[in-house]
Amino acid sequence: MILSLGAKTLFFLSLLTLALSFPSQYVARRAEEWQTSSSAILFQAFHWESANDGNWYTNLKDLAPSLKALHITHAWLPPPADSGAREGYLPRRLSILDSSYGSTSNLRDTISSFSSNGIVSVYDAVFNHRVGSADWCDFTEPNWPSYFVASGDEACHTAGVTCSNPKSSPASSGCANFLSDTGENYPPARDLDYANPEVIDSVKRYLCQLRADVSSGGLEVPYGGIRFDFVRGYSSNVLTEFSKVWTDNSFCTSNTKYTFTKFSKEVLEQTFCVAENWVDGLDLVSNCNGASIDSAARNLEAYSSTVSCGVFDFATKFALTCALNNNNFALLKSIAGSPSGLIGSSPLKAITFIDNHDTGDAGSIGKGQRLLALGFDGNKVLYTTKLSQAYAYLLTHPGSPSIFHPHFVSFGAALKNDIQLLTDIRSKLKIKNNSGVFICQASSDGGNLYSAYISPSNDGFYNVAMKIGSKDWCPFFGTGVCAGEIQASGNNWAVWAISVAIKNPNCFAGN
Repeated sequence: MILSLGAKTLFFLSLLTLALSFPSQYVARRAEEWQTSSSAILFQAFHWESANDGNWYTNLKDLAPSLKALHITHAWLPPPADSGAREGYLPRRLSILDSSYGSTSNLRDTISSFSSNGIVSVYDAVFNHRVGSADWCDFTEPNWPSYFVASGDEACHTAGVTCSNPKSSPASSGCANFLSDTGENYPPARDLDYANPEVIDSVKRYLCQLRADVSSGGLEVPYGGIRFDFVRGYSSNVLTEFSKVWTDNSFCTSNTKYTFTKFSKEVLEQTFCVAENWVDGLDLVSNCNGASIDSAARNLEAYSSTVSCGVFDFATKFALTCALNNNNFALLKSIAGSPSGLIGSSPLKAITFIDNHDTGDAGSIGKGQRLLALGFDGNKVLYTTKLSQAYAYLLTHPGSPSIFHPHFVSFGAALKNDIQLLTDIRSKLKIKNNSGVFICQASSDGGNLYSAYISPSNDGFYNVAMKIGSKDWCPFFGTGVCAGEIQASGNNWAVWAISVAIKNPNCFAGN
């Protein structure tokens, strides 16, 4: 969803610590928070202009075998409901799933195709707000009363707008006793009042309806995972209520009329859950510095500790974009010496990504919203070279990585091939979301190099090495020659496998 980024000062350090000439060992925390060690790879199966295609679901259905070969485990689909905006982020009639992306039948067929290829489909849950069917507050399919609108919403303070509140005494038009929003306001639509238990219960029942049998009034769409949009709009305890319903179907079977005979328990109780919490301070012009990145990571970690979901790692995305835009790979190493971003403190909670439908390009380079995109000066080869370096980092590091549709499908054979090589390597070498990292180089002095050793099992023994940047580097064990077997390489990136795992990597000789 579109989100204006505030330019807030969240962290008061005045000096950047650039620890770049010595190695720094970092071992990710073991599985303890959101899920156990995982090899999940997410694919965002749309971009900002996909809704203009008119046949998007069918295109995705045909892509399923390629995604299986790419080792994709989860595919994030666009918001499915009827919407006041083509892209789906102004939900109107939630129970009507014919949308700009295709029909309900097309959607089911696509999810079925993904399932046949071992891929779990992820539902994009836009629950912070709704728009009316014909007016500001006339919510239909499902029918919700207008007093579900929070008191701070524009509908409550705009002349000529009437949202009747039959629960007030006496009954009134307006927002006399509506409750307040539990999160940030979203002006384009009506913010829902999650201080009202009725609203929470209604959303939970809709989540049940989404996967329930058609014969019982359900929509019978076999989504597995779930992605929560704009979670800054409501409190973390509300998100937890929703995620519990999604991952434990007992609420639906005990509290609703719906039956669930079409889908397995495995489908109905999937554990993949991710929240979009876009943090403030991510300004590519003025805030590409370690303090801003560290502040973003701290905010994400604080939020992630309050929910039972992973979160998109905007801090790592910001660090990568800043590093590649400015040839300053020091930004990939935190002040504490660990990898920058949420992967440096809570990797199990981190869903890492390079771009999404908001931050990056649409179907072709230079199009789309590009709210936090790599700099593009018209040189498409240079641009895709930077993207390849970003994926070489993302797909060898902890966190659960996400691959963006246009990068794999639309931006040329070279980038597509690099992504395929890197997912092959991640799978072959068993790199997971809690793998350990030993940073060797993170240059800010024009050396243009980031290099690291990876411990896939996070046991202190390293059998993978990688580098990005234009400076030469290779793993070296004091023998006078490069060691390890190169697995793949491209323009300014390379990955090696080391046959005998090492405890104390040598980071300097051989550079």
